[in-house]
Amino acid sequence: MSNTDKKQSKPILSQDMIFYFKYIKDRDEFFQSFEHKWKELKKFSVKDAWGLVEILSGVAKGMKNILSRSVSQHHELSTALASNMAVWEEQTIAQMDKFNPQDLSTSLSAYASLGIVPSAAFLKGWEKQTIAQMDKFNPQDLSTSLWAAAAIDSFSSENHTLKSFYRVLTPYIQNIDDFGDISKRQIRDADMWFSGDSNINTPLQREIRSSLEEGLLFAFIKAGYNTDDGSSLVSRFKQSIDFKVSKKNSSILVEVDGPTHYVRNQSGGIRHNGTTLFRSALLNKFAKDEIIVRVGYPELVRVLKDKNDKNGVFRNIFCKAVFDKFVGESPGVYSFELAGSDFKVIDLLKVNDSPPRARRGAAVHI
Repeated sequence: MSNTDKKQSKPILSQDMIFYFKYIKDRDEFFQSFEHKWKELKKFSVKDAWGLVEILSGVAKGMKNILSRSVSQHHELSTALASNMAVWEEQTIAQMDKFNPQDLSTSLSAYASLGIVPSAAFLKGWEKQTIAQMDKFNPQDLSTSLWAAAAIDSFSSENHTLKSFYRVLTPYIQNIDDFGDISKRQIRDADMWFSGDSNINTPLQREIRSSLEEGLLFAFIKAGYNTDDGSSLVSRFKQSIDFKVSKKNSSILVEVDGPTHYVRNQSGGIRHNGTTLFRSALLNKFAKDEIIVRVGYPELVRVLKDKNDKNGVFRNIFCKAVFDKFVGESPGVYSFELAGSDFKVIDLLKVNDSPPRARRGAAVHI
């Protein structure tokens, strides 16, 4: 076989493989073969740029779906993804000249949603292709790219800022009425992050209250605290906080983070996903007077569903620990965390001995 034949015999990324990654399901055989199939990307002479983007966006969607269905099984998927992301990047950078505007916006937003910071090589290639195709970007591609650039910039610890992306994209927002409410919020968030202000008016965003939120809200009420109906706002940041807790002349704002707010890191622990990291960064930037406390589902599930706490003693102590730990802190965003998988009441009594945490985990860097 000639060298030419050998080169041509290298397989092209199959639709089966794209389907496999795009429609990730919560099944045992998936976890057993995920890392192997992901590494197989090295064997393919990838000519289908769409396929590469579909794989990344599919994995991003799958990680969220699997985490919400099965927290325990999510470890294998997120660990495999984080440790093999460079494989996807290597193939993608080589094919980026074939990306259309939707490919570009989808790939960057997948990174942002997962809380993964792309390599400098990826960002350089992305910016080059975006500049070359800006006149082809539709409103959704434009707003998604702006939001993703701001999100990644907010949790990147590297020196390469993404503000240059913002400068490239914003001049193409000609008529804001062409954008839907979600797109307007994305642009406004990017404006607020990069410039500190925005002239875009968006409707107040309220989310449906989850059972965890209702459980913690009720626990605070039973513990003797005053609460509101979730209409509290952070200065200049037009999004509602889950609810406000107050006692006497002191108060905190509480955000409840369910399973979909998290992904697992390579060590097996959990961290906030990119969407939550970005929201925290924005809240922290504009919280001039407010103390915002994020309470995660690992702590809440163990407290709210404790069958031995029939009289609510444990829940009362938990609420007091959350309130007392942060009520005297400087304005900003904090996470309430407890170490260990089987904490007891005594752990809550000791909680104020430990310093407050700014956030749970950090973004992954490629």
